[in-house]
Amino acid sequence: MIKDVYINHSRKPIFIFILSFAKFLLTSIVYMIFILNTNQIKIHASTYILMIIILNACTNPFTTRDIEDPSIGDNSAIFDPPVSSSTVLSNFRYSIIQENISNYMNCFVDPELAYNFTFRFVPDPGVETDKFRLWTLYDEESYLNTVFKQSTDISLEFFDEINYTNISQSPDSVQTNSFRYELRIVFDNEDAIYIGTARMKLIKDINALWHIYYWEDTKSEDLDSQSWSNLKATFKN
Repeated sequence: MIKDVYINHSRKPIFIFILSFAKFLLTSIVYMIFILNTNQIKIHASTYILMIIILNACTNPFTTRDIEDPSIGDNSAIFDPPVSSSTVLSNFRYSIIQENISNYMNCFVDPELAYNFTFRFVPDPGVETDKFRLWTLYDEESYLNTVFKQSTDISLEFFDEINYTNISQSPDSVQTNSFRYELRIVFDNEDAIYIGTARMKLIKDINALWHIYYWEDTKSEDLDSQSWSNLKATFKN
């Protein structure tokens, strides 16, 4: 049986003292050799350099290593507890950019935890509405999984300040103003751009966490543009 290896931390002060004394002693020896470097004792300059390098390399093994900053490019952990309604929209945006389907789905309501509130998506009227009959969170997850698998890069920007107004206090629910978005997806080295406005409603569940239960999408006034509804209709299984 292999026993666990551990360091007796009660001996750390003794070890540090010995290490400090050794460094002092070695420094003194180097200095004395330099003083006594006469015709009788010749030491090459490279020897001094080597000894100084060895001296400086003697560091305390018990010192704490500097904490490394997380990589900015690694966004897989960007998901804050949705204790406020504004946090939900931030998590929502990052989950798209991260292509993290689990974080994305956690932005939406769970009826069992939210007083039987169910998710509803209202597409742009110009998109074929038959594809959105009985649209559920299963459809939400399914279409986006397909998008993630076929895309090579995704960006999402919101262009308006998002404000929240109360709908009710029992249970707590709020709605956003209409805010503009631009969703850019690269498919086969070609950009697909979806622009429009979104309006959402959110509810606080029994765990005091906020989630989206209503999402209304409207196409941009640009006649040649496509909205998020077009994306969902295209990739719906």
